[in-house]
Amino acid sequence: MATVNPTVTRGLGDGDGSLIQYQWTLTSADSDGAGIQCPEWADVTWVATGTWGGATLKPQGSADGSTYIATGLSNAAGGAETTATANKVFTTIERPLFVRPNLTTVGVGATIVVTALLRRTNSMRT
Repeated sequence: MATVNPTVTRGLGDGDGSLIQYQWTLTSADSDGAGIQCPEWADVTWVATGTWGGATLKPQGSADGSTYIATGLSNAAGGAETTATANKVFTTIERPLFVRPNLTTVGVGATIVVTALLRRTNSMRT
């Protein structure tokens, strides 16, 4: 099983540096997304779509980039642990040094595209 590195897209929106997007394609064979550092970003909105095959997705946090907490990050809409077992859009409220998407149940034949859109509180407009 390999850790999946994200693709990174910068210059979204007004191109002022206030948005960045990371995207991972997780599968039953490769279920761990590589962590990204995001403490300076105010919002992280996740979009998960694909073929689930019984898989469960949890966004997880870490202080060191290698030890991730098994419980998922909290959903901003309800404060409870966030999990997804079908296509879903959600925002998480914690800001650990590292976050990653992880299939805690890999399912059978799962292929899930996980996108994280990060937004700065204060844009870097000049």
